[in-house]
Amino acid sequence: MKFSTFNLLTLLSIGSAFTLNFENMINYKSIELSETKNQTQLVDPALKVQCEASIKKLNCENKDFCKIVKDEKCIELFNKGINELEGCKNYPPKMIEERNNEIKLEYITYKLYCTDDEKGNKCPIVIEDYSNKDELLEINKEEIERVFESTCKSKKCTEATKDFYNEFFKLSDFYEWDQNKTQIMNELKDMINQTLISDKCVKAQVLTSDASSSVKKFGSIMLITISLLLYLLN
Repeated sequence: MKFSTFNLLTLLSIGSAFTLNFENMINYKSIELSETKNQTQLVDPALKVQCEASIKKLNCENKDFCKIVKDEKCIELFNKGINELEGCKNYPPKMIEERNNEIKLEYITYKLYCTDDEKGNKCPIVIEDYSNKDELLEINKEEIERVFESTCKSKKCTEATKDFYNEFFKLSDFYEWDQNKTQIMNELKDMINQTLISDKCVKAQVLTSDASSSVKKFGSIMLITISLLLYLLN
C-alpha cells in the first residue's frame, strides 16, 4: 500500500527526538527485516506485480485517510491482511506476516489520527502542522507525560490513545529488541500505566474537553505515534 500524497512527520522522544517521513513506512522499506529482505528477492516478480495490483484494486489509496478507516473493503484489508489476496498469498510466510503487521500499524495510526475530542479538536497526541517538516523538537520524558495528562481531559482521546498503544505493543511483540530498545519500550509502557490507565486520568475526563489546547506549545509536528517502532527497528 502507498499513501504518497500525505507526508506525515512524526516524533517520539524519550531523551531524544526522531523524525521520519510516513511515506517510507507505508512503502514497507523502513520496516523490512533482513530475513524478509532475503525472502523478497526470492519472490517471483510476477507475483509481486499481481500482489500490488490486488491491493490497488481495493482502492484504499484515497487522499482522505479518515474515510479509508471507515471503508469496509479497507477495514477488511487492515484486519485480515494480504493472506487471501491473489499474488500476495503466495509470498513466503514470514514476509506475509511482516507485511500484515505493516498494514495493521498503518490502520491503527490512521484511526488515532482521525479521532477528535468532544469539541471536535485533534487529540493532544496528534498535533498537526505541515509547514516545518525539518524541525526537531527536544521533547523529554516529562513533556511526553504532560501530553498524556492532557489527553486524559478527553474520554474519546484517552480511549483512542489506549487502543492505539494496546495494538502497538501487540505488533511490537513480533520483533526482537536489544536491551536498550527493550528499556525504551518498557518506559513507554510505564508512562501509559501511570497516566492513561490511572484513576487520576479517569477523574480528569470531562464531556466538554479542550484537550488539544494545552499542548499546542509543543509545536509543529505530530507527536508520539509510530516513530518509536521505526526507531526500534533500525
